[in-house]
Amino acid sequence: MVSDLNKSSSTHGSTPDQTSPVPVSDSPVPDAASPSAPPSSNSSRSASSSRAPTAPVAPPARALDLFLGFLEIGLYGFGGVGASARYIIIDKRRWMNPEDYMALMAVSQVLPGGNIINASVILGDRFLGVRGALAGLAGILLAPLCIIALLGILYDHFGTLPWVQAVALGGGAAAAGLIIGTGLRLGRSVAPTLTNIGVGLVSFVALGLLKVPLPIIVGIMIPASIGLAIWGHRR
Repeated sequence: MVSDLNKSSSTHGSTPDQTSPVPVSDSPVPDAASPSAPPSSNSSRSASSSRAPTAPVAPPARALDLFLGFLEIGLYGFGGVGASARYIIIDKRRWMNPEDYMALMAVSQVLPGGNIINASVILGDRFLGVRGALAGLAGILLAPLCIIALLGILYDHFGTLPWVQAVALGGGAAAAGLIIGTGLRLGRSVAPTLTNIGVGLVSFVALGLLKVPLPIIVGIMIPASIGLAIWGHRR
């Protein structure tokens, strides 16, 4: 009986396992801690383009800010305020971006009166309404009126002196350089199309070489440039 029990136990122990083995894949399992593959060039380019830095814009929150900003423009604007206006409005105070500033100056040049005076009223009204327009206008006019009155009194007494005339000529040359530099910087914001280049060259030749009066150039070239821009957009 003992031998029969041993036979039965040995027979039971030698019975093969009927469960099927789990298949093992030959491909390695990716490690969760391993670094991911680098992104493709297209995805990296799109990510970098979406993160392209843009110049921040901080519109003035108070009428006092507008007054002080345009007061500073008036103090810097010897021989013309084009250079100082662009620097203060875009670079220093960051009230507008270059595209909006170009549109502002285009409208200001069409309207009668000084360009920067028109711009102070338009910009002030855009941000703070009537009080902003009055603050900008007061700021741009206060310093020049005081300085011009003082210089007029001094020039009336000392204008015949040679060194005073030399100072006046030197200031005019510096002002011309500032205006040229401002024009070049504004030109960078304009798309270099054939239409824009042609309008700019015609205006330059008419005003600088042929001495055509400015109202005639404004009355002809601005409507022509607007019509060409509309035609080019629809084409």
